[in-house]
Amino acid sequence: MQSEPNTTRYLEDIEEGSTHFCGSVNFSRDEIIEFARQYDPLAIHTDPEAAAESRFDGIIASGYHTLLLSVRKLVEAVRQRWAVIAGIGMDNVQWHEPVRAGDTISVATTVVATEPSEGDPNTGVLHEEITVTNQFETTVLSLDCYALVKRRPSTRCESRIACNGWDNADCEGTPYCPPRCPRFEGTEGRPLLVRPYRPEDRRALTELYDGVDEQGQSADLPLAAIVRTDAWIDRVTSEGWNLVAFDGDRVVGHAAIAPDDSADPAVQIYVDQAERNRGIDSELVKQVIAYADGQHRKLTVDLSAANEGVGAVYRECGFDIAEKRLSELRLELDLRHSIVARVRQPPAARN
Repeated sequence: MQSEPNTTRYLEDIEEGSTHFCGSVNFSRDEIIEFARQYDPLAIHTDPEAAAESRFDGIIASGYHTLLLSVRKLVEAVRQRWAVIAGIGMDNVQWHEPVRAGDTISVATTVVATEPSEGDPNTGVLHEEITVTNQFETTVLSLDCYALVKRRPSTRCESRIACNGWDNADCEGTPYCPPRCPRFEGTEGRPLLVRPYRPEDRRALTELYDGVDEQGQSADLPLAAIVRTDAWIDRVTSEGWNLVAFDGDRVVGHAAIAPDDSADPAVQIYVDQAERNRGIDSELVKQVIAYADGQHRKLTVDLSAANEGVGAVYRECGFDIAEKRLSELRLELDLRHSIVARVRQPPAARN
């Protein structure tokens, strides 16, 4: 089963009220005429002489040309990263001003609402408001757009019986399970949960990094995570994919993998000081490997050479030393390694 954490944003990940800028595109006269001759052959789009005598005083682009190029920018910028199944409708399509040869349009989309589907726990409806402006920041097109979007796999599991809770030693897996069972017991026997990061986890994740000793902890996480916690979290959650380990409602571990579009992304794992030696770091590494399968070519880790404990955890999970520097080690895991299949086994197969 192929996971989608590195590029895919599920319904639960798409923040209501957020605005996404999708880029710009320029219109040439030849392209305007070519499109219109094939799809919208009105004289104002195809005949320069007739168009010059019209109220528009020259050739203008077909509104459908503007719409379709806007949709393309939308797909390239966000839809390919969101778990969109299909578009299901448009409302309030309005062409406010003509688009002329030489104009450059810019496309932005604002998320109005995200709603789970009433009849299908696997999907939800995304409502966006798309605004298209020209180089003078004048709105030339606006519309409401609706799309069917996949829900997060772990969310879909909540409505189905996937196993017998924490006592899951006999679980053989189901089609609704993540690539690795999210439930595990720490070395003290307390139940813990690892799952993909969600926007509502922000406060709990921030608390994980609050109060970290800058002098004592710089060896096992970036300095930016200590002195600029908000900026660090913003960066790793926007540029990569993330997993969080929970003990109840408290985040006790975090794995950041970035950038999400790299074949060889970097892995950074941090576990709360008070929760170390409970097996959380080892479980997070295995979860990262399971989710990365099919999405990346290999994983890389940069560590302080003095951080033997953390390095041993990675090496136990198949990482090899790829490079030694003055005070750092680079570890790598080729995702063709046999451990990938092992970490994806259901609990019963691991026991």
